[in-house]
Amino acid sequence: MKKYIAMGLALLFVAAATVAGGSDLFRCIVLDVEEGQAVLLQRGSSAILVDTGHFGQAATVRRAFEQYGVERVEAVILTHLHADHATGIFAVMDRHPDAVVYESGHRIPFHPLMDGYRWVAEELDSGTWKRRIVGQDEKIVWREVAIHFLWPQRPRGDDLNASSLVVEVAYGGHTILIMGDVNRQVEAELLGQNRLPENADVLVVGHHGAADATSSALLDTVSPIHAVVSINSDNLRGYPDPAVMEKLEEVGTQVHEVWLKGDFVYEAKTGS
Repeated sequence: MKKYIAMGLALLFVAAATVAGGSDLFRCIVLDVEEGQAVLLQRGSSAILVDTGHFGQAATVRRAFEQYGVERVEAVILTHLHADHATGIFAVMDRHPDAVVYESGHRIPFHPLMDGYRWVAEELDSGTWKRRIVGQDEKIVWREVAIHFLWPQRPRGDDLNASSLVVEVAYGGHTILIMGDVNRQVEAELLGQNRLPENADVLVVGHHGAADATSSALLDTVSPIHAVVSINSDNLRGYPDPAVMEKLEEVGTQVHEVWLKGDFVYEAKTGS
């Protein structure tokens, strides 16, 4: 596994929410935004938000900022522009207009049922927000946290999921892998390129636990200690797929279902 920062740290997994204590504390919080995804990366009172959830969950995300002591969102990473991942950005940027938005730049033809996608895409392309296009092998370092974009090589086709950003977050030798909504074909390409981390501490499960993602080969390589499935209860699409949940349990992963347990909070602190 790649190591970006030569620091020792102690890990603490907590299910209950607490306000961040001390600037050396790093948190990864997978928020309960029902059907959707929003992952908060936090150092002190500053944060990066990976996906924003649906615009209908804006109040939930704002309450989370208050609950976890986030005063400044410095960047937003959009894995892709489906409504459940991206339309909450308007509420975030309204409060944090100086945040830099990272995205793949992938655009597809839209139809009337994709108004949420169109609204976000048009705003991103308008120049109103600070934006950076990123793709495979690009990296940023934020407050000693290394963020590595593993996918896509280049946006392609009309499938937003297949060109979703895959994001590896590394801190002190520990790894969080956020798969976005990519499918098994993308997983196979990443495995063939030897890009996925081994022995990840946290896996944010791809495509909300749907059957088209989270292959056995992926789990064999990544071997996550914790796996988080972000979806609502009684999902209309049938997510998560029971076979995916069974695979996660078979490999010994501690599975956290946000619709049952609420936010997933993973904490790391240096010097202890």
